[in-house]
Amino acid sequence: MSGSTIFTLLQTIVVLLAVIALANMSLKLLNRKLQRRGNTLEIVERTQVTNTSSLAVVKVLGEYYLMSLSDGGNEILKSLHREEVEMKLQEKEESMAPGNLQDMLHTFKEMRKKGE
Repeated sequence: MSGSTIFTLLQTIVVLLAVIALANMSLKLLNRKLQRRGNTLEIVERTQVTNTSSLAVVKVLGEYYLMSLSDGGNEILKSLHREEVEMKLQEKEESMAPGNLQDMLHTFKEMRKKGE
């Protein structure tokens, strides 16, 4: 290999590393901007029901929903009262005990039974 071939190879490697570094910095910047932009959707709490499905409390534009999430599709099961959800979240923060979603689901089942 001649000296010019080695120089060209090194030059190519340096340019490739520079392109990778610029792409990495651009993606990090874009990620920061996207995260700042939206509090439109937040999964507040999620519990696995089966391997392919789960139940979640989701906050969308300030409103809370109980949703079924699965491979076959996602479905809103019930709109939740903001005060009730925020009270449960505050209790969770205070106690740091797991299982608040199960409590909410249990309460939902009791309310449903009373309504029938």
